[in-house]
Order: sequence, then C-alpha cells, then structure tokens
Amino acid sequence: MGDRLLWRCRRGMRELDKVVEGYYLLHYKSASEQTKQAFESLLEEADPDLLSWVMGRTIPPNQYSPLIEVMRTLGSR
Repeated sequence: MGDRLLWRCRRGMRELDKVVEGYYLLHYKSASEQTKQAFESLLEEADPDLLSWVMGRTIPPNQYSPLIEVMRTLGSR
C-alpha cells in the first residue's frame, strides 16, 4: 500500500505536495492506526479545502486538526 498511498499524496500543487508528502514520509509509519486512518481519509478531501486548512484560512474538521497542525510545521521548513 505504501507506493499507492504515496501516489495519493501527490496533489498537483507544490504547497500541498510538500506538506502532504512530507507528512507521509516523516510521520506516517510511526503514527497510530487511528491517525493513519485519519490521514488516509484526509487524502479524499478536495485540494482547495486541504490548502485552506493548511494555510490557516479555515478551520479543519476535528478529526484532521492534529494532522493539519503537523503539516503546517512542514510547510514552514
């Protein structure tokens, strides 16, 4: 599933690619099963929503908040 999941991380927007792929590469393997499921669900969300959450323009749904917080730190690197 790893290669397929990494492919799903590619969003086609440089900003999103950096944070979503970065999260996958740096944090996914050590995450809890619940967090892994939330991440996989997050990948089903629309890119404009995901970008808005990562950029802090709108508040993400509760189940994604911890993931988005980590992604925001990756975007600032």
